[in-house]
Amino acid sequence: RDRKKMGKDYDFSTEYARSGRSKCRGCKKNIAKDDHRLANLTPSPFYDGKQENWHHLKCFFSKGNKGLTSIDQVNGRENLRPNDIKKLTAYIQKYADGDAANKKDIVKEKPEKKGVKRKRRIVSSSSSSTSDSSYNERKRRRRKRRKKKVISTTSSTSQSSIDLMDVEEDEQTKALRVESEKLWEFKDVIKKVLSTAQMRDLLELNDQPSTGGPPDLINRIAFGMLFGALPECSECGRGRLRLGNGVYECHAWDKKGWARCTFSTTDVELEPWKFPKKRYNNSFFKKWKFDPWKKIMISTTRTEKKQGEEETSAVVPNSSKFYSIGDSSSKPLEDFNIALSGSFSISQTQMSKVIRRLGASVSSSVKATTTHVVSNKAGIRSNTLKIKS
Repeated sequence: RDRKKMGKDYDFSTEYARSGRSKCRGCKKNIAKDDHRLANLTPSPFYDGKQENWHHLKCFFSKGNKGLTSIDQVNGRENLRPNDIKKLTAYIQKYADGDAANKKDIVKEKPEKKGVKRKRRIVSSSSSSTSDSSYNERKRRRRKRRKKKVISTTSSTSQSSIDLMDVEEDEQTKALRVESEKLWEFKDVIKKVLSTAQMRDLLELNDQPSTGGPPDLINRIAFGMLFGALPECSECGRGRLRLGNGVYECHAWDKKGWARCTFSTTDVELEPWKFPKKRYNNSFFKKWKFDPWKKIMISTTRTEKKQGEEETSAVVPNSSKFYSIGDSSSKPLEDFNIALSGSFSISQTQMSKVIRRLGASVSSSVKATTTHVVSNKAGIRSNTLKIKS
């Protein structure tokens, strides 16, 4: 999904729950669909990347702020409603010093009482009908209690001690709030009027990606209506630009399928957004005219380094001995397929990021297409399976 590809440089992420299946890492209860949730990103033990540890907004701060001291550290904040951005900012400002949340601010639910097994009774035939009706009544009551297990946190947040009127907004935050209000005006109409098939057709008409679920489709259409359609990459010409980490980026694969395009820019000319000749049966779409806004670009704020601790975000050197890491024209490893083995001064995730910027592709195991293996001295001496291969 786009949000996972775009959020690699962030340590925190926020969104509205796409279903009711995810569980809060704080209270261990389900997060209801469309509820505002917040996650801290940690290295995944199963794949090369970060995994999202979702929490209710209140539960996230129950044991400190986890290093979250500014809203600029949160990926996906631009997709929230203005009131939710303000609420998130209020929580971050209140617990910026690292103190845990007060007990009154945390949603606590009573643990479910487990039933006690009773011995089976032998009932006479005359009283069997009475016992069956009482048993069925108890069964109906239990079903009602089970339906009430998943409690939405939206109703409980109104009782929070957080005062939204005390939130300080700078000029950029105010501009982002106005921009978000306009985007959500479009999103609410799109969600109400257009079906999923119509959303995909509209995106294909403007040569935009039509994959993903309804939340992704709605975000792309609203972005195009307000700012314009994203153009093709001017460097590789094989993919469409995407907005992420404060820049427009291209993630298309090269002709050989070994490496992704690393082109990025902050200044791009967006294309006019088009609608079909027969507009949808809605007064909003019939009156709408393309009047593009200038997108406010926001970038990552890395977590500050405390004494005796390592930075939580990836540390990528600005330059190497011979090549500039950030220069898209310098790809000396373009035809290489590299496998990593052992531990280094930085994590393998950070090492992979540097290697990909130099044009090479990275694999977790030695394959037929592997050209080089990078390891440390200890790994070479131990003669591991990767080194043997």
